[in-house]
Amino acid sequence: MRIYRQALKLVVSAEAKAYGVTLTLWGCGSLCLAAAGTPRVRDVFLFAAGVILAQVSWAAASFHGIHDTFDAEQPTQTVWGAVHVVAPLAGLGVAWGIAELVDSEVVWFLTPLCGLTVFQLLLALETQLATVSRPDLQRAASGQTRD
Repeated sequence: MRIYRQALKLVVSAEAKAYGVTLTLWGCGSLCLAAAGTPRVRDVFLFAAGVILAQVSWAAASFHGIHDTFDAEQPTQTVWGAVHVVAPLAGLGVAWGIAELVDSEVVWFLTPLCGLTVFQLLLALETQLATVSRPDLQRAASGQTRD
């Protein structure tokens, strides 16, 4: 049972990053469908363009350029940091408002763009709040020893 629990921990931690964004994007698409009906081919491309613009914008804002690399070490987080609640619900709330208020095909672009943007902003805050300060790891990384 202990080995299974370790495997389950690994699965949950691996899925944590994709879970919230998947929920948000699926919800944005569903809200567009409810508001605008079945998408045409150009609507699908508008939706994809909204998602891509959101990702590119936040990647550009977060890194020093396209040749920057991801940090190899991830911060230690509490478990609740993997259970995204506020970020996806807020992103979906914004997406719902846009889907209800925008009465044109641009809804297919704006809904994922704004929904994902709100999700990313709040996910960064959730991640920051869930990050655990580990002085022992900080000392080891800097080569310091405890006296």
